[in-house]
Amino acid sequence: MKFKTKHALITTVVILTLFLTCIVGYVTERNMRNSLLVHTQIGANCVDVNSVKRLTATAADLKSPDYLRLKQQFAGIMKVDKDMHFVYLMGVRNNGKVFFYVDDRPDGNPEGSPPGSPYDEAPKEFNRVMQTGIATVEGPSTDSWGSYASGCAPVIDPKTGKPIAIFAIDFATGSWYWEIISRSAIPAGIIILLMTGLISLMISIQRGELLKKSEEKYRFMFDNNPQPNWIYDAETLAFLEVNEAAINHYGYSREEFLSITIKDLLPAEDIHVLLENIKNTRKLYNVDGVWRNIKKNGDLIYVEIMSHSVIFNDRNARHVLIHDITDRKLAEIALNKSEEQLRKFASYLQNVREEEKVALAREIHDDLGQILVALKIDMGLLKQEMIKGHTFHSSEKALGEFDNIVNLIDSTIKTTRRILNGLRPELLELYGFVGSTKEYIREFGKRHQISCEFECDISNIELDPQQSLAFFRILQEALNNIARHSKATSVKVQLQCLDNKLSLEITDNGVGFDKNKNGRDDSYGMLCMKERVILLKGELYITSEVGRGTSVKAEMPYSA
Repeated sequence: MKFKTKHALITTVVILTLFLTCIVGYVTERNMRNSLLVHTQIGANCVDVNSVKRLTATAADLKSPDYLRLKQQFAGIMKVDKDMHFVYLMGVRNNGKVFFYVDDRPDGNPEGSPPGSPYDEAPKEFNRVMQTGIATVEGPSTDSWGSYASGCAPVIDPKTGKPIAIFAIDFATGSWYWEIISRSAIPAGIIILLMTGLISLMISIQRGELLKKSEEKYRFMFDNNPQPNWIYDAETLAFLEVNEAAINHYGYSREEFLSITIKDLLPAEDIHVLLENIKNTRKLYNVDGVWRNIKKNGDLIYVEIMSHSVIFNDRNARHVLIHDITDRKLAEIALNKSEEQLRKFASYLQNVREEEKVALAREIHDDLGQILVALKIDMGLLKQEMIKGHTFHSSEKALGEFDNIVNLIDSTIKTTRRILNGLRPELLELYGFVGSTKEYIREFGKRHQISCEFECDISNIELDPQQSLAFFRILQEALNNIARHSKATSVKVQLQCLDNKLSLEITDNGVGFDKNKNGRDDSYGMLCMKERVILLKGELYITSEVGRGTSVKAEMPYSA
């Protein structure tokens, strides 16, 4: 009976030991994976996105300061943990092929990979990280370099929020498995001696060691990051830690930082936006965009912020990476303050030109127009007097000369009216835009012997004077270009309203032109059309192909 009891006890202890060894092994590996994942994520956050963007993945990178800086940074990361085997940065081409940007090995080292080298044995997890933007631990797996567990994390472009590269750390499988076995054996041995009473204590100790090791690695990369970094409490928004770069950049001491919250760095009017942003942020990684910050000396700066969730001293927190873009932002603002002034000046010039045209048209109408009409009347009266006096009754030639003079005067009057309409579109005042467009197109087709078609899907259109004039001038300029250059036989004009946009499109079947070549005679006319549209917050599209005609399309905001 005692033998059976002892055997059962031994069997129970062995089974329990094996069971708990498996559990500890599983927990150990999971913690190691989590540690490697966090380590890789931190490393990815420390990679300068702009440096990556400037890499070409070619031999030219070997002399690039960005490439050398990243290689030096990766070599420093290798010193943190002796069990690390390889630190590297990869990209994925459009065809899904993985290639190397930079690694920790000195250039020329047989274990290294030159920029642009393909990684044909890359696990599919690398592509998945690039597609999803989610970090992962791959392996342990084996390739021609050996057997490794690999931590892979995306390098996120703060502007687009999309991955542009993959930061990876290889952990030697031998060390990986030895770590699991050694740590599993410790609680297993203690279980044999102390049974189940000390299991929870050993697991707690093990977790503490891994956490301490992870924190040491985290601290190294956090403190040595050249960009301002800080960690804040996700609930109170109080600063929990800042690196030296943040202290130097913002002017606060470490003690001052730790006595305030992130709200104290923002202008008062931006705080409610910050609170909404934090409230709606649920992602592990988050590209928070551009914010205004205030330094201790009162200077206002613009920064791009990227953050991710971390556990810091058992508190839910977020690790924030800061990139100062003040110079770029101020340049953009100045360029926009400049564009507005140019737009106002262009509008002023347009109005001056239109006023001058109106004044000139009025003078032609009042002076030349009346003189021509009076001359026609006088010639008619003179002809009648001559006929009554029978002076030229027998001279058909003289009467024909009178008729020729009267016809010439009629032609001059028509030409004057056409010039007047070009200078001051009287048709717009009489018939509105649609009616004046129909009349202008009819006259254009008759004068140049070109077949013209007008389509309008709007039954009732009301345009303000500026819109009507701008569209009419664009129509005039487009038709003038067609008459001068296109050799077209047909023209189609379409007026449409779609998605709160009014569009006028003039299409011809002429010779067209190559838009890639400069020197068109009508280029200034096109610039004038673009200017008119831009002043009304619209767009102008010009498409053409040699031998296939030209299309000019103007769009403006419009609400019926």
